[in-house]
Amino acid sequence: DFSVDYYFIDTNTFDAFEPDSDPGHNLCSRMHNLAHGASCGSQGPISVEDCPKWFRNLWEAQVKWVEKGLAQSTAEWQIIVTHFPPIRGWGVKVW
Repeated sequence: DFSVDYYFIDTNTFDAFEPDSDPGHNLCSRMHNLAHGASCGSQGPISVEDCPKWFRNLWEAQVKWVEKGLAQSTAEWQIIVTHFPPIRGWGVKVW
């Protein structure tokens, strides 16, 4: 027998840029959102302008959360699940 702690982290901050930047590959681009009233509801960014900051803040909070969880874990295995791999600058400073 063994124990495992899983940590699921949203790494979309590495694909969330200013609204007019890289429109083909940007969660926050105007190309992928309504011209007026784009919103993710009460739990997400309130506009495309707010979008990059919202994802950065989410990432920073999650880094603190996972560091605390790992420090307190008594499991034999700790597994972090992300959308983007921790290579090519996608969180490499954290990993």
